[in-house]
Amino acid sequence: MTKSKFLRHWAGNLKMESREQLHHIKCPTLILHGEQDKMVARQQQILSTSIPHSLFQPIKHADHLTNRDNPEDVTKAIHTFVKELTPYA
Repeated sequence: MTKSKFLRHWAGNLKMESREQLHHIKCPTLILHGEQDKMVARQQQILSTSIPHSLFQPIKHADHLTNRDNPEDVTKAIHTFVKELTPYA
């Protein structure tokens, strides 16, 4: 990805341009957030309060790359979330 494309994408992330549409999301949504992640903390909070019935799951000992920083807790969070969606699976 070129620097200009990255900067354009990052600017979009910071603006949260989709904020007004988030309440339309109807599917179960798991929002994982590394407890030490300062890059997108504000955006993650907006997601969790704007998406109905979403689940905000902090990941301990993790920064922005939660799956790399704490793969065990990320896997557990996803497994638990999916299992609760499909109790008979």
